[in-house]
Amino acid sequence: MVLAGVLLLFVFVAGPTLFILDLLPSAIGAYLTELVPMSFHSAVFGGSDWLASWTIFYWAWWISWTPFVGTFIARISRGRTIREFVLGVLLVPTAVSIVWFVIFGGAGMNQQLNGVDIAGTGSEAAGFFAALQNYPFFIGAALVVMVLTAVFFISGADAGALVLGTLSTRGSKHPWKPLVIFWALLTGAVAAVLLAVGGLAALQTFTILAASPFVLIIIGLCVALYADLRRDPLRQRRLGPVRGTTGLQAAVPFSEAAMVEAEEGAEAADDDGSGTK
Repeated sequence: MVLAGVLLLFVFVAGPTLFILDLLPSAIGAYLTELVPMSFHSAVFGGSDWLASWTIFYWAWWISWTPFVGTFIARISRGRTIREFVLGVLLVPTAVSIVWFVIFGGAGMNQQLNGVDIAGTGSEAAGFFAALQNYPFFIGAALVVMVLTAVFFISGADAGALVLGTLSTRGSKHPWKPLVIFWALLTGAVAAVLLAVGGLAALQTFTILAASPFVLIIIGLCVALYADLRRDPLRQRRLGPVRGTTGLQAAVPFSEAAMVEAEEGAEAADDDGSGTK
């Protein structure tokens, strides 16, 4: 993350800083304006190839990652409130993504507008390195990009293999290491075979097909979450049973009342200990 921040700051300072600052509010406004229309956009008037390669592919991409990312977030969010969860998992990553895409995308668009043919390089990777060539310290920046690419791929594969190992050992927090290695090798082999047989198009098609069943699971999870929140004791504003079940606890775990009660208990124990001495 430190290297990514350094690279981001380098492009912001060495690149068209004023253009990027002007682009930020314009990009946010355009995103909010086009969010609803683009969400319902279809290929009825053409453009099916673009939708399949971008919109539908990235929807399927993130849906296919839900078992891994969801399990990871659930483990690190234990004890957090819903407000903290929304802030830390939804709003903060969105803000970081906006800054990231505005800086790198703005740098590329500025060069394209000034006569540098970034779009004609043939691929996103070639365009990115072509844009970096117009800034100082190109060799160092290119090395940082390659290191970050390797780190992101390795960390993503490692997290996926760890979660697969956890799921295949009935939720064990410390799955058997050979099993984790097996899942890592298997997922890498599947990706390599797909790339060798059909290239990136085959990998994208497989991602869309693999993610399709998870749509129904996600819908069920949304319904289950809504039902569970309706039964949450913190939501109830009166004493008594919650929907015919047992009565409310004196202090719901992780609530403010529970924290206050725990602090009072700790202070009382300290007082008793000092009095005994």
